[in-house]
Amino acid sequence: MVDDLKVLEHFSLSDHNMVEFNFMLKSKSCDKLIYNYNFRRGNYEQINNNLHEVHWLELFDLTTRPLTPVVYVVFSLYRV
Repeated sequence: MVDDLKVLEHFSLSDHNMVEFNFMLKSKSCDKLIYNYNFRRGNYEQINNNLHEVHWLELFDLTTRPLTPVVYVVFSLYRV
């Protein structure tokens, strides 16, 4: 619905006038944000290639990385 319609002065040097109005819409409020993922578009071959490039045993080696237990816990919490 259009409300508060006003015809204003000419636009620049034009012989046309500017128009000002409020456009009123009704909409439903959304309490919850829903994500829809399109998994069919995933490049799983590239994801697998990238995962194969990671040196997992070296990454989680307790002798070389003292924070490995913490990293492992955080990593394991975000499993899909």
